[in-house]
Amino acid sequence: NDPNGYLFDELVHVPLIFSGIGLKSKIITNMVRHVDIFPTIIELIGFQPLKANIEGRSLTPLLDNKPLEELPVFMECRNRITEESRSVIGLRTSKWKYFRGRDKTRKRVFLFDLENDPLEEKNIKEQNPEIIEKMEKILEGIKKEQEGVKFGDEEIKKTEKELRKLGYI
Repeated sequence: NDPNGYLFDELVHVPLIFSGIGLKSKIITNMVRHVDIFPTIIELIGFQPLKANIEGRSLTPLLDNKPLEELPVFMECRNRITEESRSVIGLRTSKWKYFRGRDKTRKRVFLFDLENDPLEEKNIKEQNPEIIEKMEKILEGIKKEQEGVKFGDEEIKKTEKELRKLGYI
């Protein structure tokens, strides 16, 4: 976790490995999301897709050399160790990386063209307000989806207890 709350790829890019009987060795360069892991495992072990409202989708088409539409990846860093203003949210696609302060400040806004600047050295926010606006619309849609999810007090306490044991809080 970066103390400034930045979401640069060297901090958040994690390889995903599926291993098991019947799975062939293969490197897939597609960007995937954490929410896609569970539906993929469910399909790989032969269970029927769950009928519940599960976020994410199976990645098995990629294992079968079939195309899968790229979806923007939501990213978030909540920094409770320092001040809350260090928390950031953002989006990543294969082309763009956008993140900003959670408080929607215009002081900490980052936009990178990952195809031409894979090391994220040049913040191009000033030259691309239309890309930032597009990313903000996607973030707004994600925020609306999250507002519909409500947890009870007992569930929140149980989750906080587990996160505390794991050192996240």
